[in-house]
Amino acid sequence: MNDTEKKSIGFYVGYLARSAHRYFEQEFSKHGLNRGALFILRQLYLKDGMKQNELCANIHLDKAAVTRTIEKLENAGFVIRQSHPTDARAKLIFLTEKAMDFEMKFSKIFQNWSSILTADFSNLEKDMLMDFLKRMSNNTDDHFLTERL
Repeated sequence: MNDTEKKSIGFYVGYLARSAHRYFEQEFSKHGLNRGALFILRQLYLKDGMKQNELCANIHLDKAAVTRTIEKLENAGFVIRQSHPTDARAKLIFLTEKAMDFEMKFSKIFQNWSSILTADFSNLEKDMLMDFLKRMSNNTDDHFLTERL
């Protein structure tokens, strides 16, 4: 690693993202899911019965990728799609009982990853890190919002 990489936040964020992808792929594959499913499941655990377009907007993925992942989740028995009662073009995505039963395991996978990341951190450091990460996320949101204007 050269000096520029050692001083680059982006390098470390990228490294952590690749490590997270590897971890989540390993953990979710044990349940017949790919890591792409985690984004959709997370949103549905927060608000079941979302419109497919709403899911796309919330997870910042294109419609085709979300459609493919929903199809895989549907085939695996984790979600069902239903027509919207007032908008014939819209589909609502609902969790199945299988997905509801999986929610505790889902949460545990994320808790374990957080424990791995912060194994030698004090509680104060964990709080500070969470604050920094939230601020960084807000900065990226602001950047892309400004970029669109």
